[in-house]
Amino acid sequence: MYTTSRERMVRSVLLKAEALTKNFEGLKAVDAVDLHINEGEIVAIIGPNGAGKTTLFNLISGMHRPTSGKVLFQGEAINNIKPYQIADKGIKRTFQTTALFDQLRVLDNLVIGQRVRTKTGLWDALFRTKLSKREREESAVRVLQTASFIGLGNQLTDFVSTLSQEAQKRLAIGIALVSEPKLILLDEPTGGINPGETAGLIDLIKRIRDSGVTVCLIEHKMRMVMNMADRIIVLNYGKKIAEGTPEEVCNNKLVIQAYLGGKCIA
Repeated sequence: MYTTSRERMVRSVLLKAEALTKNFEGLKAVDAVDLHINEGEIVAIIGPNGAGKTTLFNLISGMHRPTSGKVLFQGEAINNIKPYQIADKGIKRTFQTTALFDQLRVLDNLVIGQRVRTKTGLWDALFRTKLSKREREESAVRVLQTASFIGLGNQLTDFVSTLSQEAQKRLAIGIALVSEPKLILLDEPTGGINPGETAGLIDLIKRIRDSGVTVCLIEHKMRMVMNMADRIIVLNYGKKIAEGTPEEVCNNKLVIQAYLGGKCIA
């Protein structure tokens, strides 16, 4: 069940990348990047277009294999396992382009997201075993909780194709969230929506962090990043050029030169 408690006095490292590198035909999209993400924080990854941000997400989530280096999740190397295995360990992500089943309802999409947490097989379904019954009941509760949490509790029967862009963003986050991840990767969660709608998504992301799920996001809206992130990592041409609090990054000369255009947006 979701909570609103926020106990982040002592943070342990949840995910760590060591000298992570990805080459594409000689081009270093990610170049020897070291980073860590602590439990219970919001980490923002920023940088100009082509900086390697989405490639970094692809490496963490298993969509790409690194050329060299490693990714550790809770101390275990995950850089040579498949994406679904990484998801099973508790890392879920969204994409720049919202990937939803648009001919299905909100409810159906959330159920599909929850299905990865269930253990029932064909025989359980056919013979209606106790395990099948229990998991159906647990899944129903979890789906309803998640729908309410993301603000779509009153739209469960709406078809995705009828939802606003902002509601579809919420649903994509809900699909990642419904299976109870430990870390959620959000790739431009407010892309394509207006400032008024952005405020609601900022609130949702903060509540996700406060509920105990660690958040790492890629975002170009600097005012949003500066007001929300606990820590910021800056990439440029595949390299990490800065890391720190919003204030530290805002005043970093390399960041100002490479990305902020001479001024900080606070």
